[in-house]
Amino acid sequence: MLSTKQAKSKEKGKIEADSTVFQNKVNFRPVFLAALGIGVGAAFIKYALISRILAFIITFIAIFACVFFIYIRKVRTIALFSIAFLIGFALANIKYPKNYPNGIYLVKGTVSEASYDYIELSGVSLNGSNIGKKLYVKVNNDYEIDTIVQSELYLNFTANEANINTRLRYCSLNYIATANANSGEIEVTGQAKTLNGFFKDIRQILQNNIEGLFGRNSNIISLILLAKSKTAIDYDTLSSIRDSGIAHIFALSGLHIAIFAWVLMLVLKPLSPILRYSILTLFLVVYTAVAGFPPSLVRSLIMSLFLFSADIFNRRNDTLTSLSASLIVVLLIYPFQIFSVGLLLSYFAVLGLLLLSNPLTDLLSPYVSKQVLTPIASTVSATLGTFPVSSYFFKRFQVYSVITNVIAIPISSASLISAFVGTLIGFFSKALATPFVFVANTAMDAVLILSDAIANMPLATVSVGTMPLLTAVLYYLALFAASDYFIAMPNRIDDAAISQARKYKLKISVMLITATAISLLVFM
Repeated sequence: MLSTKQAKSKEKGKIEADSTVFQNKVNFRPVFLAALGIGVGAAFIKYALISRILAFIITFIAIFACVFFIYIRKVRTIALFSIAFLIGFALANIKYPKNYPNGIYLVKGTVSEASYDYIELSGVSLNGSNIGKKLYVKVNNDYEIDTIVQSELYLNFTANEANINTRLRYCSLNYIATANANSGEIEVTGQAKTLNGFFKDIRQILQNNIEGLFGRNSNIISLILLAKSKTAIDYDTLSSIRDSGIAHIFALSGLHIAIFAWVLMLVLKPLSPILRYSILTLFLVVYTAVAGFPPSLVRSLIMSLFLFSADIFNRRNDTLTSLSASLIVVLLIYPFQIFSVGLLLSYFAVLGLLLLSNPLTDLLSPYVSKQVLTPIASTVSATLGTFPVSSYFFKRFQVYSVITNVIAIPISSASLISAFVGTLIGFFSKALATPFVFVANTAMDAVLILSDAIANMPLATVSVGTMPLLTAVLYYLALFAASDYFIAMPNRIDDAAISQARKYKLKISVMLITATAISLLVFM
């Protein structure tokens, strides 16, 4: 029998242990809250464009929340989110394109991007007035990058688009207007010399070398190395890639940056952190420039630089903080990127990895070996992270995408590295480049055969409805509740407290999943 004093001491110890577990139930990062606030604030411009009264009401509520929770209730997290919301909303309003009337304008600008049927003009002036935006022009002729052109064109301004989603999609690309032009309507007036043109010349040299080395797969190799247009791939191949759920492999993104960074970090491991980071940064920046600064690669570059900078400052590498910091940088520069499908998919994929990869690994580790489990957990986590975004924009789900990605990502990674090394060696000796070309082509053939086989299986893709906003919020809250960012337990604590924390997490997760399912049934 315990004495009264001993019983009280034991009870006190239990209470202290329980409070240790639950003292930080929500393991948020301030930078994550700031990124979330700026993103939501920038996205709210959509509703502000529909109703200015609604915009005023929400802005007033956000300002009131800032004051109330800072000075009255001392709840700093809500205040931080509110301040970030106001910053994002203000930036979106400031950078929203000026409303010009549709009509004929004397347009002058420099070709910054050119494809088979369109050109993108930068440094655009309208009737002699510089507007600092880009112009999208459909054409039926070839134009070189850095060509200075002018023409009288009928412009449809993005701010005048009746469909709000179309308007915001153009805004995410920084287009102020669109136009159609025949070859005779556009006059070439000169040639500019820009870094964009310099890197374009390097890209063309690399592409010519790729075409001479890789033969049948040269277009695909150019696509995964240099962001060449997907229209260069035949329709059937492109459809198979999409229907099998591996289209992201063929778009320069975080996956490609991660592969290059991983290989470089292994090679540069003997060097000091500062020198290693400097070389890595230089390589990734130059590579992004040569690829033509595709938005997905720029976002991944910024995130990677934040991630790898932890070594220099001797700080713990916190991926969620790095992810959030990179999003803040992107949105501060151009808030309308929040409406970019590529940005949403890439960030939610990484977020899914951060939230679910460890819990899934812990759950399945007693039954599956780590070598098999790691890629499965990563793929499932990324797929679950992007599901609401995919359902909203594409309205279809690739049923076998997890299986396809688990197999295809390692093979395509081998193809990417081999293709890159083979391309560089091919400038000096095609004979020495032959083994790398063989590996790259063989691996790519295997990926294409796999994607074709998966795409032709029954129910490879199924149509899904758009997930309602409330359901999406509950869905991500459920993912968060299952993650390590909810009730992060200290290392030194007894088994009973750990068990209690896990039961609490499970209870919250089940409640949120149930609420998600109910809202899905009610609103869809």
